[in-house]
Amino acid sequence: MKRGYARHFLKDYQAAIKDYTQAIQIAPKNVTAYIKRGDAQYSLKKYQAAIDDYTKAIRLSPDSVDAYKNRGFVYEKNLQNKQEDKKQRATDKYKKTIYKIQKLQQRKPQSSN
Repeated sequence: MKRGYARHFLKDYQAAIKDYTQAIQIAPKNVTAYIKRGDAQYSLKKYQAAIDDYTKAIRLSPDSVDAYKNRGFVYEKNLQNKQEDKKQRATDKYKKTIYKIQKLQQRKPQSSN
């Protein structure tokens, strides 16, 4: 567990996850290990894995404020990302439509003989 902390501090999140996973295998009810692994997952933008770890921590310890807080933060972050993605897709669609209209307007009508 302490090695996981150290690796997390050094931003070696992948190694930290391995260490926290090992700690969980040794002590499956170690709430802190789930929370810290969730933190490392979040740092790697593995949002669903982070949510899963926080949820497991909550199941093991329903009073864990950190697990609820961190899970809520990840949900909020995911929601913001999804909203931004949706706005970007709408903007891209709008730009493509404008481009197509401009192309159509540039075409000269063909004269009929």
